[in-house]
Amino acid sequence: MYLSDLVSIFIVIVIPVLLIFAIGYMLWLKHKPFKLKDLDLWKEASKFLMLIYSVYLLYYGLYNGIGYGGYFSYNLVPFHTIFSYTEMLIHDPIMQKTAFWNLLGNVLLTLPFGFFITIMFQKMKWKTIVVSSVLFSISIESGQFILHLLRISSRTIDIDDVILNTLGSILGYVIANKLLALRQNNSRTNESKQIA
Repeated sequence: MYLSDLVSIFIVIVIPVLLIFAIGYMLWLKHKPFKLKDLDLWKEASKFLMLIYSVYLLYYGLYNGIGYGGYFSYNLVPFHTIFSYTEMLIHDPIMQKTAFWNLLGNVLLTLPFGFFITIMFQKMKWKTIVVSSVLFSISIESGQFILHLLRISSRTIDIDDVILNTLGSILGYVIANKLLALRQNNSRTNESKQIA
């Protein structure tokens, strides 16, 4: 995917969706009694960023501008692709870059999902994030399969993508919890300074 594709997606899809969401959200806030000090900017920013991320992920994860090529590839054996790419990383200098970016890309692809969900629902347990990220990743893989059946796009369906995506979501969850803990410690420190 090229920068021009990302800009096009942003202009054509993300901005209109964001505007609709922002207008609806402002109308909802207008009718909801709240005080500005009660507004959690982290949660509110995470909602908007999650929306941008979701629109991008729907495009990239399901379509990605790849037309229907007629081929269909799938892997239902857990860790098969991961081990193949790991083998390439170690022994195949020509395919090292491809293997590295496929492994890392699938982890990084869903890191924002785990991060934003954890910020939005701060009491979420790790088991919940694992289940929700597995379901999220399976829905992406299922969407790719459906687009193949409809002859819209040809993508590879791989159980290892689900494993790597889940790992990415868990990593996002861990990072978000660390940031939330730091934020909570800072607010406690500020409150104790104000009392003293």
